[in-house]
Amino acid sequence: LRLSEPATPELRALAQAANQLLGARDALDHDVAERVREARASLEEERSRLAALMADLSQSVVVCNLDGRVLLYNQRAKQELSAGADGSNAELLGLGRSIYTVFDRALIEHALERLQSVSRDESGADRKKLLGSAQFVTATRAGRLLRAHMSPVLGSDGQSGAQVGGLAITGFVLVLEDVTSTNERHARRDALIQSLIEGGRGPLGSIRAASEMLSD
Repeated sequence: LRLSEPATPELRALAQAANQLLGARDALDHDVAERVREARASLEEERSRLAALMADLSQSVVVCNLDGRVLLYNQRAKQELSAGADGSNAELLGLGRSIYTVFDRALIEHALERLQSVSRDESGADRKKLLGSAQFVTATRAGRLLRAHMSPVLGSDGQSGAQVGGLAITGFVLVLEDVTSTNERHARRDALIQSLIEGGRGPLGSIRAASEMLSD
């Protein structure tokens, strides 16, 4: 958009000044659009690089923002969290979807709270300190037990998020470990110990009675 220049000198000068402002605005709009395009391209490049790294991991990994919206995940996480007990698959995990359709909200929120260790300073005021990770155990639809390791995603300077010790938490990463077999081994061990205790009560009682008779 440009203004035509009138014949009179006064109006011509005004039109020229207005056209200069319009030109500066167009240049600024172009510069902003270019910066946004570059930022988006950089973000997509980083996302692709992170996705490639996650694809090589043997563990399931899910990245979420503070609202629990899924930003990134690997194929192993999708397979592990979508499988049902009957072998069916439900598309529970997807970009932009809520992690709370997969995990209990209370578990996630409690883990987030544990990331923010609270202590008191000399004046008695509460001070928050960011911890490296928090853990919780949950079950999948297929009945598998998972141990979830949660780590915070920290924002850059000036970025909004939960402020802890001068740092902004903008999201979290969940690394999931299937501990079903470990739990089953522990259960079998506990059952064996219990059976030994139960089975040993009779012989132990006889030995004790015999010892008492000998001592008499």
